[in-house]
Amino acid sequence: MAWAWCCCEGAEVAAYVSVDARPTLGAIDDEAPPAAGRPRRASRQNRAASRTDAPFVAILVKLQPDEPLGLRMELFDPQRICICSVSSSGETPVEAYNVRARRGRAIHLGDLVVSVNGERSSSEEMLKAIRETQTVRMEVLHPLSLPRSICKRGAPLGLALKYDEATGTFLYVAGVHGGAVERDGVDIRVGDRIHRVNGTQGRPNTLLRALGQADTLELEIWRPPDAVSKSPPGSACEGEPSSS
Repeated sequence: MAWAWCCCEGAEVAAYVSVDARPTLGAIDDEAPPAAGRPRRASRQNRAASRTDAPFVAILVKLQPDEPLGLRMELFDPQRICICSVSSSGETPVEAYNVRARRGRAIHLGDLVVSVNGERSSSEEMLKAIRETQTVRMEVLHPLSLPRSICKRGAPLGLALKYDEATGTFLYVAGVHGGAVERDGVDIRVGDRIHRVNGTQGRPNTLLRALGQADTLELEIWRPPDAVSKSPPGSACEGEPSSS
C-alpha cells in the first residue's frame, strides 16, 4: 500500500492510496446450487435489472483455493468494503454469480460489503474473514446516486480525498474542512464517493482535473443508503452567496 499527497485547486488536499485486495473466491447465488462450469458472460437482461436499496446476501464459494474472484476491493471506509472493479472477461466467479443472481442482487461497481459471515466490526476484519474461509456469506448494499451542485466562487472545495490511483474510479471523501462545501452547507460528508464531475467520469486524476477546472460543479456522489440524509442537499449556485 503506497501513500502520497498532492495539492489541487478545487480539491485542496487530496490523499491517495493504492489498494490491491483481491480475495480468491468463487461465487454462487444465495439459493442456487453451484454450476459445474463458468458461463462466458452474464445476460444483458440481468445486467440491466433494477437494483434494490436493501441489503442482499451473496454466498461466495471458492472452487479452487487460489482462484481469483474477479473483483478489486477498496478499504477506505472503515466499516464497508467497496467494490471498485468487476471483471468483464466472462470467465470469473463474480460473473458466474451475477448470471444467476436474482433481480436486483447482481454485484456491481460501487457496491458495499457490510458483513462477511456475521463479521461487521471493520472492513479489515471482513477482508480477513473473506480470505480465511471457503464459503463466504456477504451482505451487500447498492449505493444511492445523489446529485450535488457547488459554486466555488474562487474558494477551495475544502475536501480531503482518497483514491486508488491504479484502478479506482471514485474519489473517496475522507474529510470536509471549510471551503465552498462547508460554507454553502452542501450535503457532502465523510464516506461519500464522487463518481462523476460535470458529466465526466473515469480515473481519479481525470476527476481531480474536472474539479479544478470549473467554478460551478455538478457532482454525482454515491452514498450508502443507510447514510442518506433527509435534509436538502444545499447549494448556493443560484442567487446570492450564502452567509458564513
